[in-house]
Amino acid sequence: MGTSQLLGAHKRRKRPAAAWTALAAAAGLLLGGCSAPPPPFAIFESEAGEQDTLPSWVRLEAGGDEVRYLASAGTARYYVSRSSTDHCLVTVFEDRDQSWSAGCSGGLASGLVVSSTAPGAGAALVVDGYAGRNDIAAEGWEQLHENLLVSRTGALP
Repeated sequence: MGTSQLLGAHKRRKRPAAAWTALAAAAGLLLGGCSAPPPPFAIFESEAGEQDTLPSWVRLEAGGDEVRYLASAGTARYYVSRSSTDHCLVTVFEDRDQSWSAGCSGGLASGLVVSSTAPGAGAALVVDGYAGRNDIAAEGWEQLHENLLVSRTGALP
């Protein structure tokens, strides 16, 4: 085999390796884009207590692997729940027989994870530190917990 044939053979062997490297890098980027890091909720760093249990009649389709109680306001009890892909704000209404609602999100936008409105009221699940970085009072919101904002106007943050 001559020198030019050796160089040609060497180059042919490099192309597949380079192609596999590029393909692996592209796959890593694609997979990385699908699995965003979970929003920061320090409340999940502590063990669940008795109050961190949803009523047995609440059935979440997503985000229900872990639950933590956040706060109560009026006749509503608020919880945050999570799974490996979703975070939910769960509201249980104590004045209505087995009535509840849940808003879930797999993404994270500006610290607001999910919000919901009902006639005359609204609630938002936010990441740790959100209220300190935003003027929530000027927007009609009250912070009941590090991760919970409520509004009597029903407007979203």
